[in-house]
Amino acid sequence: MTLSAQSTSPRHAVGVVDQRRQRRHREVVDQAAETESRTDQASLELAGVYLLTAESDGQAAVPGLTVALDGSGVTVRKPNGEVSAVLGWAQLSGVSANGRMRTPVGRPGLVLEARTANKSHRFVVPSDDPDALEQEIVRLAAAAPKPRRRSGPSRALAAVVAVIVAAGITLAALVASGAVKF
Repeated sequence: MTLSAQSTSPRHAVGVVDQRRQRRHREVVDQAAETESRTDQASLELAGVYLLTAESDGQAAVPGLTVALDGSGVTVRKPNGEVSAVLGWAQLSGVSANGRMRTPVGRPGLVLEARTANKSHRFVVPSDDPDALEQEIVRLAAAAPKPRRRSGPSRALAAVVAVIVAAGITLAALVASGAVKF
């Protein structure tokens, strides 16, 4: 059997596939390492936090919470360590830390706010240096992964347009063939 110069030998084709697999594997490993690195570098655990309740317009506070900010978002834990809420960065419309308030026991504190499309969660974080804590929280929020937003039409809109175009082409073909008359 003679191979022409344009054909590819099976061995060469396997080599190309192996190279693609290796390249893709390296990309996946690099992305995982980057995410792990970002998560390790950008995390903050805040203990003894108070939740300002919405029902009391922030006048009552639930004590003893732990709030963690990391690569996945904001996690709130109850005093017993049980997870109370997880707000992923994609869910959050904003995180701010710019108010000052005394905790119910009189310590200086920083007001941390995590906003979603429907709700705002406000906390008071005890801190002897609220300015430094504010800078750290702002840095973490700025380094947080941003949700990817698709530009252009949505997939559903594209599907609807494709169906309409296909129906138009079919109707035109039927009219041209004489199968349908108006």
